[in-house]
Amino acid sequence: MAGGMNSRHAYGVPIGVRAGMDEAPDARPWETPPAVPVTTVQPRTRHVLVEIAGAWIEALALELRHAGDSWDVHTAYVLPGAGLVDEWAPISRIRPLHSRRALPWRA
Repeated sequence: MAGGMNSRHAYGVPIGVRAGMDEAPDARPWETPPAVPVTTVQPRTRHVLVEIAGAWIEALALELRHAGDSWDVHTAYVLPGAGLVDEWAPISRIRPLHSRRALPWRA
């Protein structure tokens, strides 16, 4: 059977666009925004390492936003004695959890 909604030529086209309706720019937050460098944390990366006072702590990435000329990552992590910390950190302080760059013995 040829053609139809599931045809190969329409692969990757949002359903709303196929129906003639434009999508909001943030309708697919799991896709990479165009200006995010490929080597950094992507919106689909959830478990990350965040640098706090020179130490790398495991955190959960909640959001990614463009602030001025840089990107910020909304993170949540637990510090002993302080409890849950919820903050926006610059992307320069964030590394993917399973990254060779994040491992000190592979620097």
